[in-house]
Amino acid sequence: MDVHWESEDPHLRRYGAAAYQRPSLSLDLTPGIHILLGPRRIGKTTQFKLWIRNALKQGLAHHQVLYLDAERFETWKDLLNTLERLPLKELKLILLDEVTAAKDWTRAFKIIADSGAIENTCVWLTGSNAFDLKNAGEKLPGRRGRGMVFRDLELLPISFREFHKVILGKEPHLTDRAVFDRFCLWGGYPMAVSECLTRATPSVDILQELLDVVLGETNRHHRSPRLSAAVAERLWLQLGGRSSYHSLARATDAGSHPIVRQYIEILEGCYTLIQVERLNSKTKTGMLKKEKKFYFFDPLVIGALVSWVRTGAVQPNWLGEQWASQVIQGHWIENVVAAELRKLGKTLFYDEQHGGEVDFVFPVTPGDDLKNWRAVEVKRSLPALAELGPLRAYREGEAWVYAKEGKDEILGGIRVRSLISALLEPSLLQESSNA
Repeated sequence: MDVHWESEDPHLRRYGAAAYQRPSLSLDLTPGIHILLGPRRIGKTTQFKLWIRNALKQGLAHHQVLYLDAERFETWKDLLNTLERLPLKELKLILLDEVTAAKDWTRAFKIIADSGAIENTCVWLTGSNAFDLKNAGEKLPGRRGRGMVFRDLELLPISFREFHKVILGKEPHLTDRAVFDRFCLWGGYPMAVSECLTRATPSVDILQELLDVVLGETNRHHRSPRLSAAVAERLWLQLGGRSSYHSLARATDAGSHPIVRQYIEILEGCYTLIQVERLNSKTKTGMLKKEKKFYFFDPLVIGALVSWVRTGAVQPNWLGEQWASQVIQGHWIENVVAAELRKLGKTLFYDEQHGGEVDFVFPVTPGDDLKNWRAVEVKRSLPALAELGPLRAYREGEAWVYAKEGKDEILGGIRVRSLISALLEPSLLQESSNA
């Protein structure tokens, strides 16, 4: 790294000028090949730059740190040629941004790793498609660390708990419900949080950036951006309900369920969609052939997609206008809970018990007996007693209610909680399996 890099770096300049500055993740310098996952525009490059700044403050010399933007490499050979010209054995930290841009990039790393040139080096890679990078990482067995225990990280939109802290830091008079309602419309992209502190509605620029991310990822897979947005719109219309690839194919111009599945995988891979399968209670896995439920990671992304496919342009207050409907409000609150649990690393399922559905079930710790799984039913208003019956199959069954305030209560043997209080609860974070 150049000794003057920090003062000249555009990412750190923007970070320093932003109304909201997301705290840096701690840096793991364990030798091996590590992966930082997350959507585009979430701040992975900025995180890399913060890590560099922190590493230099901790004592690494400038010549021991390397940052490379891999988007300038077309193939693995281009990447390999550059890496082989570098004094890799002198490096203690290598940060390679958007590595999946280089086709077959794992071939370059296999050669470099097998040469021993990076056996004492901490290598961090980023990519914006979860499936691409995870699948590629599995092609590096034995090269990702010399028997050392570490885990990959995901940099995702910030949680409601973090958003709550940021907003109340500026507007301490707001109620928890007012902050939650704002979160439902703004989401957790750091650039959106910065705007939320200074604007009443999101800017067209931010919405267009987020739209371009999804359309660009679709283009990268040689698929139709408009059809990708149309699939997302159809799922928006069915929010809270169940869908199948076959029904989506009939409702769109996809033509067949294998094509729909490809679009779903693209949207999942770029952190637009969350897919929730029905639980097979015997195997504690999802039922692949049953209908699925789909949720969205972030309100601004789905707002940009749906308003664009309907009108040809992003509409800044599109989701805000939908919020006026109590039906849509109820479905979107359920969506927000799904996204919050997914941010915590939960593997989510829905379940059917005693003739009714449970919105979300998930293990608190891996290997848990099914009865010890946590089960959450999301309601906009206080539920009737009959609606709580399916939760009785779970020792940790709870109803999270948007309209509820005050202390928890027991209704028909089931714990009924304020949804907002549940999402603010520190213990929910402590159960997380995600860094």
